[in-house]
Amino acid sequence: MPSGLNGLGVSTADLDGDHRPDLFVAGSNRLFLNTGGRFSEAGGQEFTWTLYGNEDDPAGVSAWDLDGDGRIDLVIGQHFNSTIDGGRAVPVRVYANRGPGDGRAVRFEDVTDTAGLVGLRTKSPHVEVTDVDADGRPDLVTTAVAGPTSPVVFRNVSTPGSFRFEPVAAPGGPAYWVTGTTLDADHDGAAEIFLGEWYPTKPSLLLSVTGTRGHWLVVEVGKAGSAGVGAEVSVYRAGALGQESALLGRTQIAASAGYAGGAEPVARFGLGLPPRST
Repeated sequence: MPSGLNGLGVSTADLDGDHRPDLFVAGSNRLFLNTGGRFSEAGGQEFTWTLYGNEDDPAGVSAWDLDGDGRIDLVIGQHFNSTIDGGRAVPVRVYANRGPGDGRAVRFEDVTDTAGLVGLRTKSPHVEVTDVDADGRPDLVTTAVAGPTSPVVFRNVSTPGSFRFEPVAAPGGPAYWVTGTTLDADHDGAAEIFLGEWYPTKPSLLLSVTGTRGHWLVVEVGKAGSAGVGAEVSVYRAGALGQESALLGRTQIAASAGYAGGAEPVARFGLGLPPRST
């Protein structure tokens, strides 16, 4: 590994499909592929951001199959002071994994604009992926220096190979939610969102999902005391194990997520609502 890496977040997901955990360093935005105990930087990958000031940096990173095509994608948050000082609108960015997924090559495409991820006039350093309403599509959760129009959740309406997200209304109010986490604290199948406040005199925020939500599945990997980090979990429709056309979800157990945040070492899948009987 080279020295001098600037990093505000690290992903350890297997991104090329060879069953070895790779390293993506957010901040420097550099990808290193695991070649079997050593790492080689993947050339030709475009993770370039336009910076407007000295305190503008890509920040946290999370990895998940966002569009249901079986390949692990990347979402990167932004710690851009220019969103506050200069009024810039900067989105969190999504990179679609366009590689073959067979361990031979890796290729990513920036799909932020076509996916509908609008620019935010706030810092959003922490990003996390979870199926908030258990509809079968993993959503994006961001932290924010909140304003009345700053989204905290982007609802996933993607289809395989095509990315699309819709902003969900934010709670608003003056705050600096710099990091956070998601978990199903009450085991009802819906993710609670905790946003940690930077300033000790202001409250943190806990959001709970209300309304219709689908069925869900939680998978724990490994024995007690073993987190199973690096394990890949795939879920298929009943009777179609191993058939990619029947894939319902795929993720990898991660040790961390986003910016200054941990991740619960489980694989949680929303399964959607069952078809109505006629």
